[in-house]
Amino acid sequence: MRVLLFPGHFVQYTIELANGLVEAGAEVGLAVWPGSGDKLVGENWRELMDERVQLLAMPGAPVRKPWTRSYLRNRAWLRRTFRGFAPDVIHVQDGNDLATLLAVWGTKIPVTVTIHDVAAHPGDEKSMSWRMNLLINKILMPRARRRNAQFVLHGESLRRDFLRDWQAPEERVHVVPHGILAGFVSPGESLEGTGVGDPPGPALFFGRMMPYKGLDVFANALPQVVEALPEARFLIAGRGPSLDQVRDQLAAFPQVEIRDEYIPSAEVAELYRQASVNLAPYVEASQSGVIAAGYAFGVPAIASRVGALPEVVVDEENGLLIDPGEPTQLAQALIRYLGDAALRARLQDGVRKWASGPLSWQNVAQKTLEVYAQACRKA
Repeated sequence: MRVLLFPGHFVQYTIELANGLVEAGAEVGLAVWPGSGDKLVGENWRELMDERVQLLAMPGAPVRKPWTRSYLRNRAWLRRTFRGFAPDVIHVQDGNDLATLLAVWGTKIPVTVTIHDVAAHPGDEKSMSWRMNLLINKILMPRARRRNAQFVLHGESLRRDFLRDWQAPEERVHVVPHGILAGFVSPGESLEGTGVGDPPGPALFFGRMMPYKGLDVFANALPQVVEALPEARFLIAGRGPSLDQVRDQLAAFPQVEIRDEYIPSAEVAELYRQASVNLAPYVEASQSGVIAAGYAFGVPAIASRVGALPEVVVDEENGLLIDPGEPTQLAQALIRYLGDAALRARLQDGVRKWASGPLSWQNVAQKTLEVYAQACRKA
């Protein structure tokens, strides 16, 4: 099967998917915007891609406004690519630009769309990128229904939300798990570090510091944890408005290191290798690339029971679950986890099993190929 992938902003995820698909026997083309690999993954992004994946460089940056010169140039390139690569199926990640999506829906080639976020996260509702994504989806969803497009969601709860909010036909909405994200290191480079061992490394709170991430929940849990475990260490790595709101509260504790900056991909691996646990006390979520990355490095998570997180963080198997917005529960989970080396080792074993099983790209690719087959049958 020949597959043409459009990653949009999900370049690292789509590279991992492309690698899994070619390993499963598919012929894969990957169409990327200029500079998106360097910006979203890192300068070594081409090294992460299997040599059997055909890289197709798009001529221009993403275009939001139709009928501009850039829009027409990109659309002409897309049409030539559809003819030249001749895919059996096109797979688009949501968050792509208008030129790409209109060109995709203008073909007769079977289409699959991955929806990463069914609704905007708190704090993202007014962002221009989300508004444009919502507008594009609203405009194009009727065409997607007519085209018998297949939709991929990363969890059963997200599938239910999508069916409710977008009225898509149930038989065309599928669940495929979010695979682990190991693309922060070069192929063959060791992933796991020593942070989960004894003594434990810092508890890691990583990513965009947005309201839905629950950084304030962690800040309110911190005094209880430090009182019980004064030797515990914590690393806050990332930037965003939520950090500004609790910065003074966190800075009052010498056990907390704050890296208020964008973390380049080349440095992410070392964060996870040093980390004892991945903190995800989200108050709202769809799925989590942060947890998927942590699993690649063998790092368990303490996460909230929101969205599809409980579908990948199984309480007492590969992590610990808490109720959203509950700092006392988070504190208790952290105290227990950081103070019990046997628990950390057991949960890390669970993470390894999930990383090599349900969340492996071998499994993700196989399930995705099954969706493609259905798309081709219904086209």
